[in-house]
Amino acid sequence: MSSTAIILRTSVRPLPVSTSWAEHAMLEPLNVVIFAIRRSGLRDGQSVMVSAARATGSLLRRCSQGFGCEKNQGGQYFVGQVRLIF
Repeated sequence: MSSTAIILRTSVRPLPVSTSWAEHAMLEPLNVVIFAIRRSGLRDGQSVMVSAARATGSLLRRCSQGFGCEKNQGGQYFVGQVRLIF
């Protein structure tokens, strides 16, 4: 790992001082989800199966609805078993 990184100015957004650390922590998974949905080309009326765990999976299901997905099913993987969430 490097101790320094070059980050484009367009990739950084100031956050209000009133935001909590918990809200800040959710921004990274949300950014990953929105990037994935845009990259997938998801359109209105399509269906999607989400197989991601925890925050990313939950955000992916909710955001896919916001992008126009009509039906989505999700799963969360645990050690030794699969629990589907409908």
